[in-house]
Amino acid sequence: MVQILKSEIRKTALRRRSKLSRIEVKKLSNLINKQIYSQPYFKKSKNIAFFSSFRNEPHIELPKSKKAYLPVIKNSKLHFAEITNDVVKNKYGISEPYNTKLIAPTELELVLVPLLAFNKKLDRVGYGKGYYDKYLRNLFTVNKNAQFWGIGYDFQLTEYDFRTNIDVSLHKVITDTRVYERKI
Repeated sequence: MVQILKSEIRKTALRRRSKLSRIEVKKLSNLINKQIYSQPYFKKSKNIAFFSSFRNEPHIELPKSKKAYLPVIKNSKLHFAEITNDVVKNKYGISEPYNTKLIAPTELELVLVPLLAFNKKLDRVGYGKGYYDKYLRNLFTVNKNAQFWGIGYDFQLTEYDFRTNIDVSLHKVITDTRVYERKI
């Protein structure tokens, strides 16, 4: 039942996001970047993992003062690697660094996570392969200080409760209009 709900949420979210123009993506991305930069935890973080924009996802731009890492899929697992000029498209068509050094999860302070939809409990719907959930679950066990923030557009908020026991909740979701934080 939950998987059917997630599948419908995914389709709706992809359809809605695909209607954004390049100008809208740029404008909303600028607002999202300002929200990210304003966060105290971001300001003090040095090693930050983020993502290459894919299918109208927000474009994240990190200041040069940050050490930035992009996702790489190796042996069917998500890792993060130093950014280089050498990039390849993975099997999903997403650009990733090629022939570069991976960062150990213990060294990451912040992971900016793409999403298709999210709810106010800070659960996210991704593309459905589970790469991020598996990585974040492992990250949390080896590095309790790391935070993971979902990055998306405010229209991606859904009222549905779709969490399963394999999902990992986020610490925050940052959108173009606001910051959603986990209630403690």
